[in-house]
Amino acid sequence: MIEVEGNLYEVDSFLRGKRIQIRYNPFDLSLIRVYRDGTRYDDAKAAIINNKHHPKMPNELEEQSPGFISSYLENLKKEQEERRRKELGTTSFTKLEDKKRGGEIPC
Repeated sequence: MIEVEGNLYEVDSFLRGKRIQIRYNPFDLSLIRVYRDGTRYDDAKAAIINNKHHPKMPNELEEQSPGFISSYLENLKKEQEERRRKELGTTSFTKLEDKKRGGEIPC
């Protein structure tokens, strides 16, 4: 067994007591690669996972993704609606009534 950032993993038993090198993605601790003297061995098998990512890695992606994307899309939608309103202008119902009576005021 080896411990990596609070998680326990099983490695091949013949590596016991030997110095090994591990490689992993700090954002995803589910995969731990094992090397010894430049030779790659079977990946370590997760036994107990307490942390899904390195404790010092920011949680930005997990925390921001849904809210950040939806608020970004909402802001885009608001900007587009505002642009449309400016392009189309507003309708003046008083001018519309004057036009029905024969007035020359454009709407």
